[in-house]
Amino acid sequence: MVEQQAFKYTILGLEVLFPFKAYPCQKLYMEKVIQCLEESQKDRAENGTDETKICRKNALLESPTGTGKTLCLLCASYAWLLNYKKKTQGVASYPKIIFTSRTHSQLSKAVDELKHSPYSPVTCVLGSRDQLCVNEELVNMNLHGTALNNACIRLTKSRDGCGYYSKYKEKKEEKTLPELSTTDIEDLVSVGRSEMICPFFYSRDQLNNAEIIFAPYNYIIDPKIRKRSGLSIKDNILIFDEAHNLGQVCTESASFDFHCGYIGMSIGELQVAIKAVTDYKNNAKESNVSIPKDPEELLLEFNKTKEYLMDWDEYISTIEIPENQDQGITKKGDWVVDMMAEANIKASNHAEVIESLREASNIYEEATSKKNVTSTGIKKIISIISHVFDSDSHQDSFSDCFGIFLNTDKKQIPKLRPEVEQGYTDSLADRLKRFKIVDKNIGFWCFHAGLSMQNLKMEKPLCFILTSGTLSPLDSFASELNLSFSVQLENTHVIQSDQIRVIASQCGPTGVTLNSTFQNRENLDYQLEVGYLLVNLSRIVPDGLLVFFSSHRILEKCLERWQTLQKNQDVTIFNSISKHKKIFVEPKDTKRLNDCMREYESILQDGPPPPSPYQQIVPNNGAAFFGVCRGRVSEGLDFSNRNGRAVVIVGLPFPPRENMKVKMKREYLNAMAAKAPAGVRTLKGDEWYVQESSRAVNQAIGRVIRHRYDYGAIILADERFANPKQREQLSRWMRNHIKITNQFGQLVKDTVQFFKKADADFGRDSEKINHVNVGVVDADCVTVEKSNPITSGQHVSASPPAVTSVMSSGYSQKMIKEQYYKNLQKKNKNIENVLERFESVPGGGDKVFKTSKIVCDKQAGVKQVDKIVTNKDVAGGSSKGDQSSSVAPVPVPDDSPDKSRQKPDQKPTAVPNSTPPKQQDTKSKATANNFIDNARNLLTTEEYAYFKSCLMEFKKPAKGQDGIQIFVDKIIQYYNKDKSYFILQGIANFIPPNKIDQFRSLMLRYNVPPWAKATSSDVVVVDHEVDVKPSSQKVTSSQDQAKKKRSVDLITGSASSAKRQRHGYVDVVASPSVKSTPPKPPIIASTSTPPHPVPNNSIEATPTIDDDGMDAKSFVVCAICKEKSTNPNIAICGHACCKHCWVEWLKVKLECPVCREKVRPVHLRQMFL
Repeated sequence: MVEQQAFKYTILGLEVLFPFKAYPCQKLYMEKVIQCLEESQKDRAENGTDETKICRKNALLESPTGTGKTLCLLCASYAWLLNYKKKTQGVASYPKIIFTSRTHSQLSKAVDELKHSPYSPVTCVLGSRDQLCVNEELVNMNLHGTALNNACIRLTKSRDGCGYYSKYKEKKEEKTLPELSTTDIEDLVSVGRSEMICPFFYSRDQLNNAEIIFAPYNYIIDPKIRKRSGLSIKDNILIFDEAHNLGQVCTESASFDFHCGYIGMSIGELQVAIKAVTDYKNNAKESNVSIPKDPEELLLEFNKTKEYLMDWDEYISTIEIPENQDQGITKKGDWVVDMMAEANIKASNHAEVIESLREASNIYEEATSKKNVTSTGIKKIISIISHVFDSDSHQDSFSDCFGIFLNTDKKQIPKLRPEVEQGYTDSLADRLKRFKIVDKNIGFWCFHAGLSMQNLKMEKPLCFILTSGTLSPLDSFASELNLSFSVQLENTHVIQSDQIRVIASQCGPTGVTLNSTFQNRENLDYQLEVGYLLVNLSRIVPDGLLVFFSSHRILEKCLERWQTLQKNQDVTIFNSISKHKKIFVEPKDTKRLNDCMREYESILQDGPPPPSPYQQIVPNNGAAFFGVCRGRVSEGLDFSNRNGRAVVIVGLPFPPRENMKVKMKREYLNAMAAKAPAGVRTLKGDEWYVQESSRAVNQAIGRVIRHRYDYGAIILADERFANPKQREQLSRWMRNHIKITNQFGQLVKDTVQFFKKADADFGRDSEKINHVNVGVVDADCVTVEKSNPITSGQHVSASPPAVTSVMSSGYSQKMIKEQYYKNLQKKNKNIENVLERFESVPGGGDKVFKTSKIVCDKQAGVKQVDKIVTNKDVAGGSSKGDQSSSVAPVPVPDDSPDKSRQKPDQKPTAVPNSTPPKQQDTKSKATANNFIDNARNLLTTEEYAYFKSCLMEFKKPAKGQDGIQIFVDKIIQYYNKDKSYFILQGIANFIPPNKIDQFRSLMLRYNVPPWAKATSSDVVVVDHEVDVKPSSQKVTSSQDQAKKKRSVDLITGSASSAKRQRHGYVDVVASPSVKSTPPKPPIIASTSTPPHPVPNNSIEATPTIDDDGMDAKSFVVCAICKEKSTNPNIAICGHACCKHCWVEWLKVKLECPVCREKVRPVHLRQMFL
């Protein structure tokens, strides 16, 4: 057992352990996972086995690459499983979590994530013999796929057998097999070699005990593979990671491409088997084959089956492809059944034909065992017949959802072995025909992914959870899979805006337009311009540069052009790039790709880092990797930190328009859209075509930003990205960061500035921010006991990890680096100017930005809460929209904190406004700052960026456009109701007087609550009471002296948000110290309400309230590092930070990090808790 620290969260009533402090988007993601599982279990309990109500509560979760979705998914789902087992003890069986992804490398990463989690579930990884075979004899033969499977089967059945398989059977009988907890393919292979057991069969043996099963997609979707592996999905949780590939995998699993030459091959192999049976019949002693039944009966079966195959072969050979259709002919999907009927193979007798072919296959392989060959043709025919006639073959949908493409393909004609060719020739001779292998190919293609998903649904899993970084638009994705998703999520990113730079460039260095359309991609000037672009980027992008082209053809054409010396050039473009970065090109072979990636990473990681590229042009400044969208590299590899500091997308990777499968898919979608009932949203062919391109782009872009502390640039090198419709197809988290330029100089300038600042703020390896917990959700840190991955002779417990110690929520973090402080000093001058512009208009509208006040009366010893006060109320008037004005403070005894709100029957009284003009200007700016800060706290990073862009259009609308109308429409459409109301009610302060009536009418149109009455701070709750000591300084009650005092902003309680908080000033009235009692848990009116300022010169901290209402220890949270402060110091502005945080901060800038007031070290005073 090993100990590991973890953080404990309570999500929807379940305890979830997480290895790190979770970001808000991670906690939200886990909440959606648990919500799906809870709703599914409840639905299953209520409806039982009702087939019309199974799998209705599924989840479709999109979260950007780098947000830790795999770890969140595993922790949340396993925490739910442990809780379910605890609640239902004594039940015979429990659900299993079946975690699937497209490739084994993606599964290995998922298992690695699980190993670093606080949990130690019993896992099982399903793989093929290609990954798991350790028999030296077979490994040295370098066999793969079907050949390896057949060789393994023959070896295990032979007299000598496989030593690893024999040892596995022996240990299984003795019940001494090792027990594994969390293991991947590499662990299985290692255990197999050390224990001398077969990893392949051992992994199958672990299925029954496993709590989490890892498997590639095809092990779940393909019913034949699922059956062979012994994997049951009934009542289990099906998780599809990287689910953007799922639709393609589903259609491919229901499709096949079949060269008709295999019919001739199977006839020849069958003839060899007939000859072997005949020889056995004539002289059984000399025969080297075993016959399962009477030879005469077997010969009758084989000859009958051979006649079927010869009829099939003859029918296909008579089909002529018209001369005007060089690419082939198309037919409806049900033609495949008619084709089989021509060979007398039907649903009624297909099982007999398959059985006969299997017997022939075994005899053929026995007869040729010395040559170590397999019956490839017969097995191919068995596969095709099974695909057409098996119960899960979707025959009812062949006509509507499948298409046939028949063409001539001389290149793919299978090569026949001599004895097979002779057998085929002899068979044709019986029909007086010359030997001629058929050269036609049949494409039987499925165009509806939902058919495979419906088959899975009929197996009655508990639920489906689909997740990826690129699923949008979710409605069309769900429609394509024909599943309902009651839980959906489009998550935000964990990074901040200064960690990413996205630039869409319309032209290159010489001004040539960047456009990789089919008509332009062969253009010499375009290819050279892309090369010049990359030469410049290789000089200014540090470390790893990724370049993804739209296709292999374009990549190869460009490389060919760049390696050719052009006119007026002393060096080729390829060599110019190589001066600054070593170039790697994505190979098509998997093994070569692995070697290529290792060399690429070693260049970036080994040796001392080169000097900064901003000081001079540095040779060998990293490496460049050229790949293609939809390739292995762009779809699944990780280029974090220095491995990928920028990604360049060259063109748009649309599927090839002239490809027959693409044509037929578009025709199918258009036909289905035409048949759909009115009002039903369906995906049309052109929409699918565009989405295919965009998802490939989004996947390629996701290679760069891989974690919270990563940073990088994204260059979209095609003018079509300037089109708003094209940008709408990009991932939602990225859209608001895009900057469009038609000046290459601007691209270079922005890129250089970004990396120069990023290198200073974050460091070459992001080391300067690697330990900064900005924006995390606070939680208790606990220590858990984890099982070792491999144990022997004992079973791994499935109980939750034991908590051995609990640490304070102020769990220590490393000190924030000095350079990172610079990054925290952000001002929103542009937005503030927008707001100030409207507020500075004389008589500029009703100033209705509402502020809440807490007034402590020292003499009376009570707390008082003012009601909302508008600027008109302060001036002595009342707004038209709100009949209430400022009220006199209402005393509330300290021993009844729950009565600290204004009573509804109190009569309001006006408060005179005696603020001098200069102070009014200051307060006007403070009002704008307050609104911006509240918006920043309420909105996510992406939402706040969109808010800023809307404000800019609000300030400077395009000619002929109504800025207010556009602003309101965009806010209503983009945000949810609460956030849109908050923004619109807040912006009401800054509407010019001549636009007030228009603004009011827009509010009525969208049913926004009366904007003179309600904002997010309408309900004021005092959530912390404070002891206030008497001041030694004499204080009068005059307003002038009260204004000179500054409020003290003490951030107490659970530091659940690490966003920077700024607070306005409040009126302060001196009073003697009063000891207060802990209040009841606060009722928060809105997430946008900032922590309440607390007045005093000398503060004594008070009890805080945790989220669950329990008292916690007193402490102050530092406004800089957001950690519990052990030595808090307070500035004259009233904001408190750690002493050492103050020292580091003031080295950079002499101002408060929260309110920006001037601060000097001599102004700091120690706080005593």
